[in-house]
Amino acid sequence: MNSFKKEHKTNLFLKKARVIDERFSLDGVASISYDMMHEGIKVGYIDLRFKMNEYMYYYGHVGYHVFSKYRGQHFALEACKLLAIIAKEEYHFEKLIITTSPDNIASIKTIEHLNTHLIEQVNVPFDHPLFHHNEKVKLIYEWIL
Repeated sequence: MNSFKKEHKTNLFLKKARVIDERFSLDGVASISYDMMHEGIKVGYIDLRFKMNEYMYYYGHVGYHVFSKYRGQHFALEACKLLAIIAKEEYHFEKLIITTSPDNIASIKTIEHLNTHLIEQVNVPFDHPLFHHNEKVKLIYEWIL
């Protein structure tokens, strides 16, 4: 399936952008990336990571980014909902880990609207790449699909 669309208020759909084999990823974890498409325009992207280990725990299974000029329109929320359908139906996930930094209020609101529950707040290890990108604390949520 190259794209996935569900009718909803934002008219957003996910278009498969790339698949990264674990042999070619920096972290040894396979993933798939989708472009968030709205009215023919790429408004962001969302990734699904297929394996969870100690290193990936701080990133989670799901990562997303909405380009700044398209924020505030619930694209991240809708993209997460679409990705959940793909994760469950195509890849047989039963739950996903999704993370954010405690100061990212928009992401916290998005994640909490997904009917997740907070597992824990953790300090990112000093030797983790996120730490060196000024992400020193992460909120870790579990999302039952």
